[in-house]
Amino acid sequence: MNKPVRKDGTDTIPKLDQVNYLFETLGLISEQASFDDIRQELIRMLPEARRERARARDAMFWSNVRDSLRELMKLGLVEKAALPSRTNQLDAHRSRKFLLTEAGAKFLELERRDAWEFRDRFAQAMLIAHPYLRELYRLLGSQELFFPRIQKSEIPGDVEAWRSGPPALLEGLTAFLGDAIQQVMDKELRITGLGDRMRPYLISAWKRLDTRQKAHALSQAVVKTFNDVAIRVLLQGYGQRMDYVTFRSAVGLLSDLSAIWNTRSLRDRRGWTIWATSAATIPNSTANRSPGDEALQGGVWFKRRAADHDAVREALMTNFFSLPGRRGGFALIHELRAQVCYRMKIHGHDFDSVLRRLHSQSLVDESYAINLDRGGADELPPSEEPFRIGGRAFYLITLLKRE
Repeated sequence: MNKPVRKDGTDTIPKLDQVNYLFETLGLISEQASFDDIRQELIRMLPEARRERARARDAMFWSNVRDSLRELMKLGLVEKAALPSRTNQLDAHRSRKFLLTEAGAKFLELERRDAWEFRDRFAQAMLIAHPYLRELYRLLGSQELFFPRIQKSEIPGDVEAWRSGPPALLEGLTAFLGDAIQQVMDKELRITGLGDRMRPYLISAWKRLDTRQKAHALSQAVVKTFNDVAIRVLLQGYGQRMDYVTFRSAVGLLSDLSAIWNTRSLRDRRGWTIWATSAATIPNSTANRSPGDEALQGGVWFKRRAADHDAVREALMTNFFSLPGRRGGFALIHELRAQVCYRMKIHGHDFDSVLRRLHSQSLVDESYAINLDRGGADELPPSEEPFRIGGRAFYLITLLKRE
């Protein structure tokens, strides 16, 4: 008898800042932590500055806990249970505790035995559970993706005109998008009626805009709206079904799982570049087992791309000297990371691992030593992570010629 195959329907991607919330929540459930216990532990994972800015501390982060638990239930690692859907329901759920499934307990046993296999099989479970993640991952297995960043100067009209609604004529903007993609990807992305596809999303987004706000704030909101809508429509051209928010969450989760990497800091282009850093032949999934159960069966089929540390070291040295815009002998670490990772098609943590080894001198370059500096924090864009050693962040690097 043929087993029913899991169908590729619509999907809900968890809106989580990092996949580690799922790992932490799974472990806390095994310790009989309550909903509110989990909330407080996840808050401790946040940067101190974000914790200090928080309002309504008794309710802070409750939706992230809910989304983490919901995802673990979807994966079949936690027994299904009621969860709050609104803040005013939180008090009724604060003391609620949850139960691991057999698959959830096996995942935790695996984490204690082999942390990397745990992460690889967790990635398998999420790819099995989420059709949108599968679609994106398969696409990135065949090509990189590039989304040009729209600036204010590319949007027709001006701030005062935008108060009345989105611009009617988008031909110049869509031509810019097509040309930028062709220049970077060396091929044309054919989307019939790109402007016509963008228009209904822009009209809908404008209804949520505060068009009475000050000119500078409105200008920023309009630029963000155009970029979000452009990504959504370009995704349709790539055969993807996600809106911008869902896509951003998908990219974040797959990056955290070492499946892909992305950057907005390549110096030869203006936009968002995403590429695969792993390979996987995702098997046909059956609907009579949970994704967690399926991910634990057989050998590991999700394979992270192994980076040779000596090769990364050589690329780091070569790209440092070719990087434009160095000042006083220093380069921005996040720009060097972007360049090296993109050239080698590796993950950011591989670059960071090599840089830490060079700093500790457990890996040595015969010609150059490195010097790191903590200046330059104001030049790190929100899209990029700082390079860290322990709790300290560094933003600048220079190379010192060995005697």
